Amino acid sequence: MIRRGPFLRLLALTTLLALSIQVRGIILFGTDDPARNTTAPTGALAGSGWQWVGQLSSAQATVIGPRHLVTAKHLNIGSAQFVFRGVTYRVTSETNLAGTDLDVFTVAGRFPDHAPLCSSRREVGRPVVMIGRGGRRGEAFGTHGWRIGLYDGVQRWGTNVVDGTLVSGTAELLQMGFAGNAGGDEGVFSSGDSGGGTFILDRDNVWKLAGVNYAVDGPFATSLEEGPIFAAVFDARGLYIGFQGQQQLIPNGPSAVATRSFISRISSSIDWLNAQIAAPGPSDAVVLLSADGPGGSFAEEPFYGVDMELRQIEVPRTAVRRFFRARGVNRLHVVSVSDTVVRFCYE
Repeated sequence: MIRRGPFLRLLALTTLLALSIQVRGIILFGTDDPARNTTAPTGALAGSGWQWVGQLSSAQATVIGPRHLVTAKHLNIGSAQFVFRGVTYRVTSETNLAGTDLDVFTVAGRFPDHAPLCSSRREVGRPVVMIGRGGRRGEAFGTHGWRIGLYDGVQRWGTNVVDGTLVSGTAELLQMGFAGNAGGDEGVFSSGDSGGGTFILDRDNVWKLAGVNYAVDGPFATSLEEGPIFAAVFDARGLYIGFQGQQQLIPNGPSAVATRSFISRISSSIDWLNAQIAAPGPSDAVVLLSADGPGGSFAEEPFYGVDMELRQIEVPRTAVRRFFRARGVNRLHVVSVSDTVVRFCYE
């Protein structure tokens, strides 16, 4: 049984005020196999969000529009490259919703598809797939859980269920408990997962972006003399939580105390997000056009990335013959062709 009530409210607030350990690699309850859940989910979880997450610098972000992606503000990424399905994009602008950790980036180029956003505020009780990038499950942390292990930069997924909401300042969060009662793929965030996406199976049976990975309870210690330890904890009874000088004891009791992961709630910011996605692009943007023949009708290529600093355009290589032009450039020529990507240089 998971303990609910005033203590868990204090537990969550303690972590958030301390900014927690910024969330690195989903830790799974059922296994420490480093190869587990490192490819897109299949079966009932097929299409549950993996296909919309890309790499933004050393972190993650989720594609939410033809030219937009969302990540965590506290990462302070700034200008960066974004790699999505093997194609490289350059960020052109960034905007933050004040009072939240939601950061929206605009890129040069175009995404072929994007994640639908969860607008329903009835997330509690719904299953989710959490996607992160980084650490493995480490050695046992007593009978409480596991230490955070080796960072390997590998994208992984885990499952959970939304079990509540929380307000931190003016930001709304969703929370998922880690109690070992939701199957072997049950996951919890660890340090470095920030910015990744958590996807919900909405009531219309469609997977949608529910939140951006934000924080996790911790760190922990078995005594005040012990330095705080970053760990994936499924029963926090008898542990101290918080950084040195701010630690609080989690009392023992008859019921296990689950720790939780937190995500910045999408549904509470849906109008702002939709406005960012709908905003027109710059009039001087480089646009790649394609047609099936040199005399054909040229239209914007549905999938390409532009890097203004390198003055390059990347487009996936396909078996279908296409002819290309670019609007906003003087000259376009091919510089390399691989098995997966064609790269142009422009002047």
